[in-house]
Amino acid sequence: MIPLSSHRFFEYSVIASEPRTGPAPTEVSIPRELHVEDYAALRKFSGLYDVDYRLVLAIAEHESRFNRSALSPRGAMGLLQIMPATGRELLTKLNLSDLSHPAQHLRAGIYYLSKLSNLFSSAPPEQRRRLALAAYNAAPSRIYEAQELAAYLGEDPDSWSSIRHVLPLLWRRYSSLLAHVWPEGRPPHGCFAGWKETVHYV
Repeated sequence: MIPLSSHRFFEYSVIASEPRTGPAPTEVSIPRELHVEDYAALRKFSGLYDVDYRLVLAIAEHESRFNRSALSPRGAMGLLQIMPATGRELLTKLNLSDLSHPAQHLRAGIYYLSKLSNLFSSAPPEQRRRLALAAYNAAPSRIYEAQELAAYLGEDPDSWSSIRHVLPLLWRRYSSLLAHVWPEGRPPHGCFAGWKETVHYV
């Protein structure tokens, strides 16, 4: 069993830039910081919603360092740092009662990640994972806007490489370019200052 860390995860990552050859990636052991029951729930709901559990572990490590009680200044909460508005939608959609409960929280977050992946179903699986991660970090609307701009520039909107290079252009200094896509000279959800965080996240 291989202990999970950011460095080790990328060696066995499901989103590695080059396809791996040889034996299948080894199972990842339970991180010391993660409650055993949380790990069981994470594996259960990853299987239920067809999401690679190693990817969910990496998100939880990055978002909260496996802290059930993590709360961001913007109100994101829990292991997977679900934002309040998203949380309210997921509570209703999944008929849950309390997102502060770790198992319910994990179910909601993993379900949300699977739905984000489905939003980019026209992309190849490798690209779909990356676009879903970008949407998880920045919100789907931001990635849709980047895809629209990429298409205008003749780039592949289903390629993370294209989106990564287009995201910095969703900023006010490029208003003359943006005006060719959106008459207001900015994307519908406003200019995007957080592109560096999203690129680093993915």
